[in-house]
Amino acid sequence: MELKYLESNNISILQTNTKTRRLGYLKIIIELFETSNYYPTTYLNRHVENICFKYIDELKDYGTKKGDDKGLIKLTSNGSSAKPYIELLEQLNLLTQINHSYILTKQSKIYFHLNKTVTQNDNIFKLNTLDKLFFLRQILKVDSLYILGILNIIYTSQQPLSTIKIKEQFVAYIIKELDLNQQNTDNNVTKRKIMELKIRILSWKKPITYLEHIIEPRINWLVDLGILEIKLDTKEKKYCLSSFGFNFVNILSEISDKNLNKSLVIESILNNNYFLIFNSTFDLNKVKSNLNINKIDEYLLEAFQIFKTEAPNRIAASQAIDYVCFNSFLKDNLILEFEDIKKHLQGFNNNFSMDWFRTENDGALYLKK
Repeated sequence: MELKYLESNNISILQTNTKTRRLGYLKIIIELFETSNYYPTTYLNRHVENICFKYIDELKDYGTKKGDDKGLIKLTSNGSSAKPYIELLEQLNLLTQINHSYILTKQSKIYFHLNKTVTQNDNIFKLNTLDKLFFLRQILKVDSLYILGILNIIYTSQQPLSTIKIKEQFVAYIIKELDLNQQNTDNNVTKRKIMELKIRILSWKKPITYLEHIIEPRINWLVDLGILEIKLDTKEKKYCLSSFGFNFVNILSEISDKNLNKSLVIESILNNNYFLIFNSTFDLNKVKSNLNINKIDEYLLEAFQIFKTEAPNRIAASQAIDYVCFNSFLKDNLILEFEDIKKHLQGFNNNFSMDWFRTENDGALYLKK
């Protein structure tokens, strides 16, 4: 039976700044929470700049090898260089503000914990498997329309493209995608939201200039992730899909081919297929297997220890499920999807019970006494 993906009622888009080009800085900022659980909002920007100052040479070295070292966080008098990266982390749902302080979110706490257990590369800007696995999913969840738009423009051109060539095609491509989503949803509220988004995009007065804040950051994230490569043998810097990039576009197209409302069902696609997509993209030879209930319970019990809250014997269900999926993939070389574990927990279980709230797209997982 063909899987029917659930539709969200919104297409999310990151509001980005052209300076936020290096995903390695997100890694550095999250790692800062090793020394404190929170940072005052008036303090974090300058603190990040001071910490990042020592990584300047690593960024230059990374740029020499990859072909681009843009996105530098430098020392300023007011923290303005780090500010766009802090804002990006907030939009990615990896930082949040409480009582005038920044804290990690339930999503970033998973990465924060696992990051302490994996082997790190010799250069902070050279992402390891965990970095790519985590940041790619987070970006796709909140920015699939623009990210996939860039990739498909390059894919269909069948040749390396400069950023100016991508920008010349970008608005028309995005409007066409929005038209498809609008035509293939039965939700009138969603149709109205898409219409408003199209009007906003078509109202850009100088799209080529404005698109520097959209194209340049995302192009560089995709280079960091190994999905795009920079062609350096031409006067003008051009971008093309890497072998991993071709894998990614092909496997995602294969999975979502019949869904013309792809931007509306992307989260459901990811919940059902993300670890398979990542495995196929990077040729990792992980295997899809039946659920090992004892191993799943072991990881869930670990999650209760790591992510415990003030409420006794209760943690966020999505956090617990993600913890199982990431550990199974990274440590056991197994592909378990979010929906696999969610369905398992919705059935009878001796050790756990779960309430799932569809309006919040999350739930509460309880440890039975």
